Amino acid sequence: MRKSLICLGLPVLFLVYPCRGSVPTVNKGPEQSALSVSAPAAKAHRQRYNMWNGYAGALYLSGGFSKEFKYESVVGGKMVLDYLLTEKVSVGAQASLYRQSKADGQAKTPYLGARLSYHFTEAGWRPRQNHWNIYAGVSAEIEMGGGSKDWHEKSLVGDLHLGLRYRVGQRWFIWAEAAINNVTGGLTFAL
Repeated sequence: MRKSLICLGLPVLFLVYPCRGSVPTVNKGPEQSALSVSAPAAKAHRQRYNMWNGYAGALYLSGGFSKEFKYESVVGGKMVLDYLLTEKVSVGAQASLYRQSKADGQAKTPYLGARLSYHFTEAGWRPRQNHWNIYAGVSAEIEMGGGSKDWHEKSLVGDLHLGLRYRVGQRWFIWAEAAINNVTGGLTFAL
């Protein structure tokens, strides 16, 4: 008799006096008792929002060497900052600077503009996922100087671009882009 009372008493003690760190839950149905014990809640994981895991709102900074065709530039550079509005559409800003050799010295042609791109594929970073991001879009730029030394001369230039990024790490990509007026190669960093 005494052994059976001890066997009945131990489970009651565990129900009445919960373990350290546990919280009693509310009765959620006839199969659970009102004094059942639950484990402590795990810390909620906040998922990062970016294009590659299916969320918009990510920033991508691309930069590299560029060759411009309009004024026969020898060397140049281009920077692009893209912001994803949705999983497939991004808006951004771009700036580029090209240098040409002329008979009367060197001339620099800077461009400053905005762009809109549509992304055909998304690049995952896990081994069996697609690592390519292919996109196309339009851009409008203000050309300052136009192949001369006079920076006060400005004109509006429209352009179409087709680009691709290949993911080499969780945040790094190899980047290449061809447009009507220039061709660029470099790296992209996911901010």
